Amino acid sequence: SRMLPTLARALASCVPATVSARRRGAKVARALSGTRAEAMNRADKIDPASPRLHVWVCDIQEKFSSAVAGFDHVAHNTSTMLRAIDAMQSGWGTRVIMTEQVPEKLGPTVASVRDAARAVAGERRHRVSKTAFSMYDVGKAFVGRNSLDGSPVRHVVVGLEAHVCVMQTVLDLLANEPNGVVYVCVDAVSSIRLEDRAVALRRMERAGAILTCTESVVFEMMGDANHPQFRAVSKIVREGATNKPTDCAPLPSI
Repeated sequence: SRMLPTLARALASCVPATVSARRRGAKVARALSGTRAEAMNRADKIDPASPRLHVWVCDIQEKFSSAVAGFDHVAHNTSTMLRAIDAMQSGWGTRVIMTEQVPEKLGPTVASVRDAARAVAGERRHRVSKTAFSMYDVGKAFVGRNSLDGSPVRHVVVGLEAHVCVMQTVLDLLANEPNGVVYVCVDAVSSIRLEDRAVALRRMERAGAILTCTESVVFEMMGDANHPQFRAVSKIVREGATNKPTDCAPLPSI
């Protein structure tokens, strides 16, 4: 019992230091959080003044067409975006990395996406087969060519399936491309089950990816209605909106 007052005094002397340490820790955490948020805000928009863009087209293959929810919308929106990017090519060094998962079993990329990718990228289009779920290992060599000077590189990811190959690609890009900003087009990714797609979108956003849509990518790249190709690009976007697939339901936003 004689020890209790001594113990009480010792504990009391520790409390201010503990509270002070917690307050200092919280202050540092807020500062770091603010710094990260500020950096994300600066990086969020695709800046026309920094035209460095990689489009990752993940496994939009023929054998998935009858199984994946909204497959036709994924293919249509991807090809429309690529055609619009092709129309505004002045100044943009867009690189398209297009993969096919075990193509001998799942078939090639659907023709509309394949042709649009060929048009937009020319020699900057890289079509590769893979067995790994993530695109990153087969695509990182092409990314390295455009990120050597340390300036931000924009990575736009579309394709299938959202909760497997797309998500693993996004997580690998976030982990391994420190100068990269990763965008996931919600109108151009899907899965067989929509609940899997929904969970994947939430997880990718939580990991640091920016959710967007294909039309936003196009108009952020263009930046201004005074762009010399504004009319041509707008026509492609309008045609894409008018000719949406009608034989399957549109994809939910998130």
